[in-house]
Amino acid sequence: MGTVFRRFEAADFDFAITLTEKEKWYLTPYDLAFYVTEGQGTGLVAVEDGVPVGFATAAIYGRSAWIGNVIVEQSGRNRGLGRKLVEAHMQAMKASGVDTFLLYAYDRSKPLYERLGFLFDAVLWEVAVTGIKEASGTGISHGYDTAIEESDMSYFPCSRKNVLRRSSGRKDSYVVTHRDTAGNLDGYLFASHVDSEYGSEVAPFVCRRQDAHSLISASARAGDIIHLYVPQHNIEAIERLEVPFQRVRMIHRGYLGSPACLPYLGPEVLSAGFLDTG
Repeated sequence: MGTVFRRFEAADFDFAITLTEKEKWYLTPYDLAFYVTEGQGTGLVAVEDGVPVGFATAAIYGRSAWIGNVIVEQSGRNRGLGRKLVEAHMQAMKASGVDTFLLYAYDRSKPLYERLGFLFDAVLWEVAVTGIKEASGTGISHGYDTAIEESDMSYFPCSRKNVLRRSSGRKDSYVVTHRDTAGNLDGYLFASHVDSEYGSEVAPFVCRRQDAHSLISASARAGDIIHLYVPQHNIEAIERLEVPFQRVRMIHRGYLGSPACLPYLGPEVLSAGFLDTG
């Protein structure tokens, strides 16, 4: 059975959404449009006998690419299709000038990327937080603030302005910011409500520890579960919120190329993760 690879296009959206729904990734046409926008994202589709059987996407930041949404049909698993797809996608990006690749991997996919030469430098935990009561405190504002873009450069080594702005425009997404008494932006989070069963995803979430509860309370919806992607060394900051939370799964951050492209995961970063991949 021969496999061919071609560029991800808008005509592939229905296939991609159906496939990722099986993994509960909740992608929409709005999300996928990013990967067919020149200079922002890219994608590759694996095709067998004329039928799409998998795809991979990446967000492009100059000479760096964050790989995400790598998935193949059940029929293509355990026979090397995922590896071939990633390799073909990386080769296509190298041809366009990319020389550093970054990604987040679950336990089951980490060995695949290790075989491709990726190194892993950090562990994050997806945690589900419950019991946050909706509230708003001093210095809190709702809505996108362009000051986020400059502040975000302190954590992400290159501009992800396009990704941040697109994320804020997603249906059922919202942005909460915090400013200090001098009016300087010192905290922000992006939240996306999925549904009543799953709750909301929050990332990025960057702030001083003393402002964490105010920010996350301002983002809460009544009865909502909030999913965070917390660097392992910052789990104690979530414990300080004094609300119930559960560790869902471990996530590994990997890179192939220059480690200078890795985002900073200091004590202010309470939720990092998949926004980087577009």
